[in-house]
Amino acid sequence: MDRPQLRTQRTLSRLIEPGDAPKVLDYFRSAGKRYDPPLPDSLLTLEHWRKHSQRLLKEHAEGSAVRLFVFTPDESEIVGTVGLSRITRGIRFDCSLSYAIAEASEGAGLMSEAVHAIIRHAFDELGMHRIEAAHALDNPRSQKLLERMGFERVGVIRGYLLTGGRWRDSILHSLVNPDWKPR
Repeated sequence: MDRPQLRTQRTLSRLIEPGDAPKVLDYFRSAGKRYDPPLPDSLLTLEHWRKHSQRLLKEHAEGSAVRLFVFTPDESEIVGTVGLSRITRGIRFDCSLSYAIAEASEGAGLMSEAVHAIIRHAFDELGMHRIEAAHALDNPRSQKLLERMGFERVGVIRGYLLTGGRWRDSILHSLVNPDWKPR
């Protein structure tokens, strides 16, 4: 399976290689401060990201996930992540979308570009019929992003995410490929 290189005007989303570990580590050292609970120290090592990059490449080769890092066009910096997981074929042809942006890059439209590109990849290259995405109730930016991309609200998922030591509800959205055809 070809490794995707999703270029937009201001981003490049791609799989990471072991040599990207220093940039990935820089990204998570900065962005990781936003996680609750905090990222464990074991994730904040070069060795972890060198090994983990191999697992991400394996998931992609197996067709079960496409977990990309969003780089600046010159690949000097990682500004976010965007991915498709739980890729299912057969009777469903669907997947789950996830994304995150570095705090310093919020509000610049970079995530909109990266999400739009991975939606196109899911529909045009992977043949997905439906994409779902969830966000925390208190994340209006994510809700607006999904709405701009054409996602429709499906409902509330009770107790979906464990953050801050408690289970939190999330809002589920769905986007259906109107041009889907069996391959």
